[in-house]
Amino acid sequence: MRRFLFMIALVCAVVLVASCATDSDESLRLTFDGETCVYKGPTVLTAGPVELTFVNETSDAVAQVNLARVTGDQTAQDIIDHIGGDGTPSEKPAWALDVVRKSAPPSGGTYLWEGDLEASNYILVCLGYNPGLGVWYGSWLTVEE
Repeated sequence: MRRFLFMIALVCAVVLVASCATDSDESLRLTFDGETCVYKGPTVLTAGPVELTFVNETSDAVAQVNLARVTGDQTAQDIIDHIGGDGTPSEKPAWALDVVRKSAPPSGGTYLWEGDLEASNYILVCLGYNPGLGVWYGSWLTVEE
C-alpha cells in the first residue's frame, strides 16, 4: 500500500513540475482579416520566452506583423493617435524599435515567431497591402521582470 501511495505521489510531482515548466512560455496570437487586427493573449507578460503566431485570414492581401519595443514614456493612445489604427497609411514612429517585422504567407498563411522579450512596453500592429499599405492597431503589451 505504501508503495502504491508513493508511486501516486511521484506521478503527481512529475505532472506538477512539467506543467510549471511550460507556464513560463507566453503565447500570443494576432489575426488580420483585411479589416481588423485582433489580438488574443495576455497584455501583461513576464520577461523571457514568448511565441507570437500571426495569422493572415485575408482573401487576397499580403499581410505583415510588426512587434516593436517602445523606447520612451509613450502610451497605447500615443500609438493609436500616430498610426490611426484603422488601416490608414502611416510611418512607424521613431520611438518604436522593431523586434519582429515579418510578412506572413499570403491569404490564409501563418507565421510563428519564437523569441525573448525584455522588460519594456511593446506595440503589436498588422500591416496590410491591398492595394496600398495600411496599418491596424493590434495591442499594447507590458513586459515586466
